[in-house]
Amino acid sequence: MVAAILATEAASGTGAGRWYIVHRALDDQGQSLNIGPAAQTIALKGGWTCRVGSTSVTEARQTLCKNGSHAVEFSVQCGPDRLEDHAQIRFKDEAGRPIDFIEVGCELRR
Repeated sequence: MVAAILATEAASGTGAGRWYIVHRALDDQGQSLNIGPAAQTIALKGGWTCRVGSTSVTEARQTLCKNGSHAVEFSVQCGPDRLEDHAQIRFKDEAGRPIDFIEVGCELRR
């Protein structure tokens, strides 16, 4: 199953740099998905769906991934004192084999 973008609520990036998403299908192609300031939802292998929230006043983004009753949440924050940040979560199948991952990151300009 190829990961698919379920909803894109923004097409342009922030003026101060870039926010991006990487998941297995994109990584296999050597690509990342630049995202704008609005929220986006991504479907991953194994039934996981991740919602990357819109940017906040503090230039932080919350990501919530769900699969049935299971949920994982993390945040990434960029700002004048933190020009780069990222977080990555890996998902495994019931046998413990890796099936997908999501990485959310930011790279701001000085």
